[in-house]
Amino acid sequence: MDIQTIRNTLQREDRVIFAYLYGSALTEKSYNDIDIAIYAQPQNNYLGLSTDIQILLHEHTDIVPDIFDIKIINDILIDGDIFTLLYLKSVFESNCLLIDKDFDIRSNYIENFSMKYRECEGLMDELLR
Repeated sequence: MDIQTIRNTLQREDRVIFAYLYGSALTEKSYNDIDIAIYAQPQNNYLGLSTDIQILLHEHTDIVPDIFDIKIINDILIDGDIFTLLYLKSVFESNCLLIDKDFDIRSNYIENFSMKYRECEGLMDELLR
């Protein structure tokens, strides 16, 4: 997997503000998919964006589109649950930021995640015991 090609492709995509690579593609030589969390331009309709990005990445990497597991994370803090918070925690802990076109938007998103995570941390600890 060529991370730089993925990074360059996402950098040229106007609808993407920031993106993280996470999951087994980061840690294993053999992986089933390439997980990418994307925060997109808020005014865009997210329906179809994941597929558009899969196809775009395929065109630039020659990797089958279905290998790319693209998750749009814009609204998951609003609509999500405890498992969403755990998902985002794993994304941010991977610490593989692919692109960041707007530091303020990304830092506000992470701050909102952190506040919500702290609010629910006790409940999560209880559930995961």
